[in-house]
Amino acid sequence: MDYETLKNVLKENQGKNFVRRILNPEAYPVMDLGKGEIATHQMEYSEAGPNKFIVYPRIAYENKELKNYGDDAFDRALKSKDYISFDNAADAEYFSKNYKEYWDKEKKVLPSIGEK
Repeated sequence: MDYETLKNVLKENQGKNFVRRILNPEAYPVMDLGKGEIATHQMEYSEAGPNKFIVYPRIAYENKELKNYGDDAFDRALKSKDYISFDNAADAEYFSKNYKEYWDKEKKVLPSIGEK
């Protein structure tokens, strides 16, 4: 996968909650992890069936706030359908680790802690 493919995947999935947050980070809060660190998604991927790998956030935006689902994130993603499917682990891994490239290349700015 390359950046253009990643961008197309985002466009194709722009209706998903976590993708809207990737496309428009300035419209959503960030999670304060302490010591000057923040988080927005904490994306990961898992195998969800034969030739099906899904990328999903551990941090979700619900009721106008961010919630870290931790080990329950996979189940939450399946129930809410807030994930993106891939046919192979390599593409899922690439997307989960490189989605923030969009912010750099499209010059998106994250809000500061406490801003929205």
